[in-house]
Amino acid sequence: MRLSSSFPLEFAKRFLLLASGLALVGTAFFLFQSGRYEALRRAEAEALVSVESQIFHETLENTASDVRFLASVFEDRADNLRVPPDSSSALSRLLSAFMLTRPQYHQIRFLDSEGMEKLRMIRGPKGPQLMPASELQDKSHRTYYKRTAAQDAETVYVSAFDLNVEHGVIERPFRPTLRVATQVRLPDGSVGVAIINLDGSKLIEMLRNARHGEDIQALIINDQGNWLVGPHRRMEWGNSLPERQGYTLAARQPDLWMLIGSQPQGVVLNSSGMYAFSRVTTDGENRSGFRVEGDEYWTMLAFVPRHALSPDWAGSFLLLGGVTLLFLALVSALLTRALLHRRQVEQSLQETEEKIQAISHSSHDALIMVDERGRIAFWNPAAESMLGYRSGEVLNAPAAGFLNFTPCAGNNSGPALKAGPFSDFSCVDPISFKRKDGTEFPAEVALSSFRLHGSWWTVNAVRDITKRVSAIHELEKSRDLLMEAQSISRMGGFSLSTSTESGVETVGWTDEMRQLHGVDRDFVPSVDAMADFVEHSHRTAFLNAVGEARKGNPVELEMRLKTAKGRRLWIRLNIRAHFKADKVTRLSGIYQDVTDRKLERIRMEQLSTAVEHSPASVLIMTADGVVEYVNPRFTEVCGYKPAEIIGNSAEMLQSDTLDANFYESLRRSPEGATHWSGEISSRTKDGRTIWQQLSISPIKDEEGHVRHFVGVMEDVTERRRSLEALQASERKIRAMSEATLDAMVVIDETGRISFWNPAASTIFGYSEDEALGREIHALIAAPTERVAATEAMEDFGMTGHGPVVGVTRELMAKRKGGALFPCEITVSSFALDTQWYAVGTIRDITRRKEYERRLRALATTDELTGLLNRRALLELAESELDRARRYRRPFTLLMIDLDRFKRVNDTYGHDVGDKVLKNVASTGAQALRETDTLGRLGGEEFAAILPETSADQALEVAERLRAAIGRAEVEEPAAPGGRLRVTISIGIADFRPDRDTVEAILKAADTALYRAKDNGRNRTETA
Repeated sequence: MRLSSSFPLEFAKRFLLLASGLALVGTAFFLFQSGRYEALRRAEAEALVSVESQIFHETLENTASDVRFLASVFEDRADNLRVPPDSSSALSRLLSAFMLTRPQYHQIRFLDSEGMEKLRMIRGPKGPQLMPASELQDKSHRTYYKRTAAQDAETVYVSAFDLNVEHGVIERPFRPTLRVATQVRLPDGSVGVAIINLDGSKLIEMLRNARHGEDIQALIINDQGNWLVGPHRRMEWGNSLPERQGYTLAARQPDLWMLIGSQPQGVVLNSSGMYAFSRVTTDGENRSGFRVEGDEYWTMLAFVPRHALSPDWAGSFLLLGGVTLLFLALVSALLTRALLHRRQVEQSLQETEEKIQAISHSSHDALIMVDERGRIAFWNPAAESMLGYRSGEVLNAPAAGFLNFTPCAGNNSGPALKAGPFSDFSCVDPISFKRKDGTEFPAEVALSSFRLHGSWWTVNAVRDITKRVSAIHELEKSRDLLMEAQSISRMGGFSLSTSTESGVETVGWTDEMRQLHGVDRDFVPSVDAMADFVEHSHRTAFLNAVGEARKGNPVELEMRLKTAKGRRLWIRLNIRAHFKADKVTRLSGIYQDVTDRKLERIRMEQLSTAVEHSPASVLIMTADGVVEYVNPRFTEVCGYKPAEIIGNSAEMLQSDTLDANFYESLRRSPEGATHWSGEISSRTKDGRTIWQQLSISPIKDEEGHVRHFVGVMEDVTERRRSLEALQASERKIRAMSEATLDAMVVIDETGRISFWNPAASTIFGYSEDEALGREIHALIAAPTERVAATEAMEDFGMTGHGPVVGVTRELMAKRKGGALFPCEITVSSFALDTQWYAVGTIRDITRRKEYERRLRALATTDELTGLLNRRALLELAESELDRARRYRRPFTLLMIDLDRFKRVNDTYGHDVGDKVLKNVASTGAQALRETDTLGRLGGEEFAAILPETSADQALEVAERLRAAIGRAEVEEPAAPGGRLRVTISIGIADFRPDRDTVEAILKAADTALYRAKDNGRNRTETA
C-alpha cells in the first residue's frame, strides 16, 4: 500500500466522521433554536392578534350597547326632540354626562324619520358641545341612515370603518370613524335613528399599543383588502382616498390575500415574514340579546419581518462552524498521515515475513537449516523432493546421516553439517549429492549463518542444476546479450543488429522487455512495433532517438509507453551504438520503468504547489531552529519576506507572552518526540502580537535523528478574540439572571433543581444552597398542583415535552413558610448530552391579581355609592329575567328617584349631595331583602331588582324602602336643625307577557316613577 494512494480515502473517513458529527450536532442545535425562536415569535404574533381582536370586538359590543341605551333615552324624551334642544335642557345635560364617561365617542346624533339631524353633540376642545340648529345636516343620503332605517328595531347597524366626512368633504386632519346606529321608535309611530360616531383613532391607538415588541407590527385590513392600519401610513385608508386605492393587500400580495380571505384565522409564512391574523365580524347576536349587522368585516394582523424570525447569532454560528471544519480538516490530515505511515511500516514488515515464508515453501531450492549440534532444524518441501527424505524423518536428526555429497572440487567445500560462525559462501562448481534411492545429481550450495538467542544457525541452500547443465550450451548463445543488459541496469533490454549480407534488421528482447510491454515470447519485435507501443505524442521523439543512435550518438529519452494490457508507463530510454571498423553494427538499449519516480516527482510538485497556496502558514526549520523555508501565507501573516527570515533563528518570532524557552525546548526534545500542537503567541514584523494554532512535527533520518521541524500555523487571533467576547457575554448573561426580578430555575429530567437565581431566593425564601438538588415540586408546588406536576415529569424525562412546556400559565405556588401566592410561569426545554432540562421563569403576580380584582370591581361598581353601576345592574336584571321567564316565576323592578335633589345640590353643594346619595344607598341596601339588589343608574336615579316577587309584594318592599329613606338623616350644619332629610319617588313594574324584556319593564317602571312625581312626589306608583 502506498501512503499517497490511500491518503485521500483515509483522510475522508476521519474527516467525514468528525465533520458529520459536528454538522449533525450543530444543525440540530441550530434548527432547534431557530424553530423555538420562530415558535416564540409566532406565539407573540398570535397573542397580539388575539388582543387586537378582543379590543376591537369589545369596543363594538360596548358601543352597540350604548347606542341602544341612547335609543331608549331618545324614546323616553321624544317630546324634547321635536325641535333641536338647547344646551340647558335635561336631555343635553344627560348626553353631556354620558359623553364625559365615554371619551372614545366623538359624536352623538339623532336623525328623524326623514334623515334630518335633530340633535348632534360633538366632543369639542372644552368637552361635549351641542351643535346649534344651523349646523345640523341632512343625512338621508348616507348609507348608514338608509341601512338603519330599513332594518328592525332590535338590530344595531355598524358602518364601514372609514374617514369622517363633514359637508361632503373628508375631515382634516383625518378622523377614522365607525358609526354605530339603531332605530328609535317614537310615540307618534315614526322611526328615528340614534347614532354614535366612534373615534377610530383612539381605537387604533389602543391596538398599536397592544404590540409586544419593536419587531411585531399591529395591522388592520377591511374585507376589500384596504389597509386601515398599514405597514406605512401612506398606504392607509384606500377605501376613502382614491389616490391610495392601489395600495390594497389584494393588489400587492394576492397570494397572501387569498389565504387570509379564505379562513377566519391562522398564521401564514411567506418570503417577507410571518402574518398572524384573525377576522372580526359584526353579524350576530350581542350578549345583551339584540342583533348587530354591518357593511364589512375586519381582519386583525400581526406582522413579524423575515429577519426577526431567526436568532441574532445565526450568522456568527455558521461562521464558527466553518472555522471549526477547517481546523478538523487540518487535524484529520495530520492524524491520517501519521497513521498511514505507521501502517505502511507494519505492512512492510508483514510482507517481508510472508515473503520469507513463501520463498521457503515455494522455493525450488532445498533449504536445510542445522544447529550447533549438527541436528536438522528445518527441511523445506524442495528438500523432500530433491533428496527423497520426508521432513518427519530428518528433523532433529544428525545432518551427516542424510546429506551425502562429493565436496566442491576447487576448495573441498560442501554443505555445513553443523552450525557455526561461517562466512557466507557459495560454490558455483557442481557438487554431487546422493538421493535416498542412491541416484546422484549435480547441485549448487550456498551457506548463510546467523546468531539467534545466543546460538548459531546455518542455512544450506541446495539447488538442483541438472537442467542448467543440459542447457548450458543454449545459455552461452545469449550470454553476451544478457551480460550487456545486466551491465547497464538489469532492466528491460533490447538489441538491434543489421546483417551486412541481407541488410535485414533483427531485434532481440529480454524477458524483462517483454514483461514491460505485456507480450509473450511469441511476439516478434521490430523498431516499428516498438514505436507502436510508444504514445503518439512521444512517438516522433522515439524514432528520432533511434535515428541518432544509428549515427553512433548516445541517446537518452523519457517517454510514455502503453503496454498491450493497457497500462501506461513512464520509460527512460538509453541506447548505445556498437561499432566495427568505425561502422555501427549493433544498437543495445534499456527500458527503465521510472513510473513511480515520475509520479512521485509530480506529487512532490503538487505538494509544493499546495504548500505555496495553503491558507495556513508553513515553516520548515533545521533541528537547531534555523528557518529554511516559509510559504507566502507566512509572509502575509507575519510580515517577513523569505529573504528576511530564512537563515535566521525562529526565535525572532517569539513574543513577550510566549515562554522564552519554547523553541529551545523543541530543539532539545528527545529523539522519540513525534508531534506537538497548541496555541502560541508570535510577534509580527511590525511588532504586533498575534495568536496562532501551531502544529509542529519532526522529520527524522533513517537512524531516527531529528533533522528538521515542519510547522503549520493558523492565525486564530480573531477566533481567540471572539472566544473572549463569548466568555464576556456569558458573564453578562449570568449577571442579568442574577439582576432580574423574576425567579429563574433550571431543573433536570428528574425534577431536581440545578440553577436557582437570587430572585428565586427572594420570591420563595429558600437560599441557593437550600434549593440546589431538591425536587422542585416538593419544594415550591402548591398541594393542588403537586400530583399533576409529578406525573408530567415522566413524559418530560423521555421527550422534553409537558403540559407547561412552551406555554405561559398562571398557578399557585408555595413559599418557604407554606404561604401560597399566585404566580405566572413560563417553561422551555432543551437537551444537553442526551439529557433533558427545563428552564422556568416565575413571576410573583400577587400585586397584579389585586389590581385585576380592583379593576373588575370598578367595572361593575358605582364609585360613589359602592352599589352596582348601570351596566352591571342591567346585566343582572337580564339574568334574573331569563330565569323568571324559564321557570315562569314573578320578577319586578323598582325605579327610584330622589325628590328635588337638584335643590340639595344648589343649596348645600355637590359634596353634600354626594353624602345624601351615599346615605340613600346604604339605607336602601339595608332596607331591602337579601335576595334583592339595589343599584345606581346615574345621577339621583336608582333601581332595585326583586326576583321571585310579584307586583303586590314589590309594593310592600317599596313602601318599606321609601319609609326607611325618609327617616334617614344626613348631618349638615347648614340645614335646619343641623340635619338633612330627603324623600324618594318609586315606580314599580313587573314581568308580564306583553312586557317581557328588561328594557320594556324598566320603561314601564320609569313611566310609573314620573306619575309618582306628577302626583306630588314621595309616593309609590305601580305600572
